[in-house]
Amino acid sequence: MASPIAKTWVYATVLIENEWGSKGTGFLVKRITEGTKGKIFLCTNKHVLHSEESMRDKATMIRCHVNTVEQDGSIKGKYYDIPLVYDNGRKSWREHPDSDVDVLVIDVTILMAGVPEIIKAFADYSLFATKDTLVKEDITIGDEVTVVGYPLGFKQGENNFPIVRQGIIASMIGTAYQEVNCDAGGIETTRTVRGFLIDRSCPWFERKPSNFKACHGTFSWK
Repeated sequence: MASPIAKTWVYATVLIENEWGSKGTGFLVKRITEGTKGKIFLCTNKHVLHSEESMRDKATMIRCHVNTVEQDGSIKGKYYDIPLVYDNGRKSWREHPDSDVDVLVIDVTILMAGVPEIIKAFADYSLFATKDTLVKEDITIGDEVTVVGYPLGFKQGENNFPIVRQGIIASMIGTAYQEVNCDAGGIETTRTVRGFLIDRSCPWFERKPSNFKACHGTFSWK
């Protein structure tokens, strides 16, 4: 029986490139609006579009690197540029209003519906964790996790499938993490992240299987 990673997340993961050349990871999420109809959103981090809010507001497009099925049945990596503004002038994306929550979603319904040869799967809301899920599944610090994405823009060969890695939850869930940086002039800046950290350096993962739990697709700060 295929794992949720092989069955869904590998095909729901997209390599994103912003118009300044920086790359990051996004996940395709389907929201049902009426019957079987719905909208497809690309869920990613604010900093993937740009770390500065003023620059995000100026962004006009993103490039999505996906996989397609060719006429001969082969799989080929391709990219599609997606405008970030609708024809009526409204933004096609929305970010979390809390500045400490690094989450942003982009409406990619037109691309996913208009290019049927794209190989894709959509995560639905049942795969994301709520506070009740964290309690019910007893998800806590020290738990093993699986991380799906494109570290440093890495991907598999000539296609755009993501890299799958393992780690553990390395900080207390529910406690904001503060990242302190120091610039060349010695000035310190602090960034608050509401989520949890993942440590991918644990040596025992080569022989110990991982548990894929509902929250792993939701929280992954790298």
